[in-house]
Amino acid sequence: MKVGYEKGAIMKSSRLNINYKYRIFCSIVLITLIPIIFLGFYSYRTYVTELSDKIQSSSSASVNQVKNRVDTLLFNIRKNYIEAVEEEEIKWLLEDEIWYSDYTKLVKAGKTLWGPTYYTEYIEGYTFINFSTEWVLSNRGMYKYEMVKNKEEVEEVFHLMDDTLSRNYWITRLTTSTETLATETVNLRNISLVLNLPLIQKNPNGMLVVNLNMNKLKNVLKEDLAGADITVIDKEGSLIYSTNLEFARNYMKENESREIDKQPINNTMLKSEEGTEYSIAVKESDAMDWYYIVSYDWGSVNHGGEAILSITFLLFGLMIVILVLSWVFTNKLYSPVFQLAKYVTGLSPNKENDTTHNEFDLIAKRIDNLVDNNTVLENLVISQQPQLMELFQLHLICGDIKEEQIHSYMEKLNLSIGKYYMVMSINLKSQSSEEAYDEAGQDALRIDTIDNMPDKITGYFIMPPVCNARTITCAITAEDKKELDEKVMNCFSELDIFVMEKYNLHISMGISAAYEDIKEFRYAYQESIEALKGNEIFNRTKDYEVHNDLMFYSDFTTEESGFTYDRMLEREIKEAVDTGEKEKAFELVDVFLNSLITNNVRNNEMSLSLQRCMIAIILVAIDAGLRVNKIFDNDLSSILLRFNQIYDMDKISCFLKHEVIVPIIANLEEFRTSKSSEIMKDIQELIESTKGDVTLTECAEKLNYHPTYIWKVMKVEKNTTFSNYVSGYRLEEAKKLVVQTNMTVSEIASKLRYTNSQNFIRFFSKLEGKTPGKYRQEYKNLEEF
Repeated sequence: MKVGYEKGAIMKSSRLNINYKYRIFCSIVLITLIPIIFLGFYSYRTYVTELSDKIQSSSSASVNQVKNRVDTLLFNIRKNYIEAVEEEEIKWLLEDEIWYSDYTKLVKAGKTLWGPTYYTEYIEGYTFINFSTEWVLSNRGMYKYEMVKNKEEVEEVFHLMDDTLSRNYWITRLTTSTETLATETVNLRNISLVLNLPLIQKNPNGMLVVNLNMNKLKNVLKEDLAGADITVIDKEGSLIYSTNLEFARNYMKENESREIDKQPINNTMLKSEEGTEYSIAVKESDAMDWYYIVSYDWGSVNHGGEAILSITFLLFGLMIVILVLSWVFTNKLYSPVFQLAKYVTGLSPNKENDTTHNEFDLIAKRIDNLVDNNTVLENLVISQQPQLMELFQLHLICGDIKEEQIHSYMEKLNLSIGKYYMVMSINLKSQSSEEAYDEAGQDALRIDTIDNMPDKITGYFIMPPVCNARTITCAITAEDKKELDEKVMNCFSELDIFVMEKYNLHISMGISAAYEDIKEFRYAYQESIEALKGNEIFNRTKDYEVHNDLMFYSDFTTEESGFTYDRMLEREIKEAVDTGEKEKAFELVDVFLNSLITNNVRNNEMSLSLQRCMIAIILVAIDAGLRVNKIFDNDLSSILLRFNQIYDMDKISCFLKHEVIVPIIANLEEFRTSKSSEIMKDIQELIESTKGDVTLTECAEKLNYHPTYIWKVMKVEKNTTFSNYVSGYRLEEAKKLVVQTNMTVSEIASKLRYTNSQNFIRFFSKLEGKTPGKYRQEYKNLEEF
């Protein structure tokens, strides 16, 4: 094509600049029948060939765009809900009995189940089922599981992936019915994401069904198709969606006799029963068991070639009158050429003005541009390879890639690994526990470390290092384990020197066992995290003779430590926070953390103990009636996740003190100062309603405050103790009944809720100095006098 173009340019320079319409006119007059036929068929052949290549290239580009756009949306929705079910609002739905009275918690859970704002428009609804407590919560209401109208279908979906042990999967059950579902019917007639909960538990007891908004999904599928049609079918050959039902029907019929997954993923042609020819491109989805099929109606884009053939045969039959009608036919012949040039120009992304009068030159230029654009796309993929490797590594960590696809991705990315590999998780050892915890600063530091890491260090890694779960994650490979160990030690030493020189910090590294199969990358990553956590304990107790900041997963045991959680110490921490004694609370937190270190508490036992302590501190604010989301700037849902992703004891101590205890104490002081008089009124009303038959502990429980706080309110408002105030109230009530009624001492004791009259007499005599009977007699004598 290039040679023809250059040759045409030479010929053009040697001729007058005459428009092709006039050249055609002169040629018709001069040439004979055979050249006309040859020219017609040659033009048609050239046009069809170039147009076919262009359409096929456009089909491939369109189907890739559709796949990337839809798969990215589905992947992000799935990832969001996998993270959401780990939040406290959802764990509460799984672990506790729920009632209609739990309104506030249900509202929070509902907001979490709707997903973040930027994905809400893609979600049509949700249903959460707890099979243990037999409750169902959906966007249409809450009801008992026994009321569900389609239980068999629900349980079928719940056990759908039992054989694979998958805990999250998509289902496609579309229906053309417009019937409105009953409130107690779980919507499974849709494209839905199903999560069996808890995700990491062998025998789940809950299920979350998230229904996609089909109208929004269809809009995403139809976006930027440039005149093409999109068809989506599953691997069973069922139709999911199509903008051209005639094509979809013919395509599925064509594939009835063979497996759909055997269809070529490259371009091909399909002819329908109606005679319409389609150029198609097929792409398999990475997120669903779907195939995306982009089709172009060949007849709608091949009208130029058909016109050329029609005119060629017309000229053959009308050769007798061609000299008379040559001008008319010249204009008619020129029109398809002009339309072809215009059409090809529109297909090219290069829209600059071209002033040439040679339409064929213009067509040639545009086709060259299309070829050049394909080259640009290939170069773009090569330039983005580091980012693609990082994304591939994150997918391996999350387990989001199907096992059969892993090696295909590695080939595309030109990745190769030796016989063995290890995964490493790296933590930057930073500030003292006395400083405020700077989470954003730590994230920025990790990113800066990766960006500035010398090539000598990154050369050890299989893929570029990535930030994940507030650590730096990377992997090293070798052909034998000895070489692998040497590489890991050299990498650690050089990385520690680099971080010390650049940031004046040290690193802590956890290293997995050696693995052979890349499909087990996720397990290796989890081992490296466990080793990183264990490294802190070994380093603190100094009972392990290896490098202080380096830990292999295979080198530490997971035996139970025999540690018993210190409830008394937890109570002391809570009381210090509740009474606003910040320094005492700080000291007790250090004592608690040191006890974990001293007892060699490791792994899950360590995480559970730390989380239990933090939850106990947060409960102080809840017990006091505070809105916890206000304390933590509406970020309570992620605070446990952030806390669990800290692997340095100094940072853990810092986080508990400055991110949890300090804001709780500040809010408690402000809250209690403004409500003491109101609380005193509630105390008085409670004492009056119980006739004084209430203890300090009972009062605190009924009013939902700590007993110490009730005692403080009494001292501030009445300058007395709770027991003295109750005794004074009961004495005044007793004196009224003695002098204003004819009730017996026994009846008065019963009314005031004394166990017997003797206890009442002793109480009255102790405070008044005389018995009730004598007090009544003296009062009557005084009235008579």
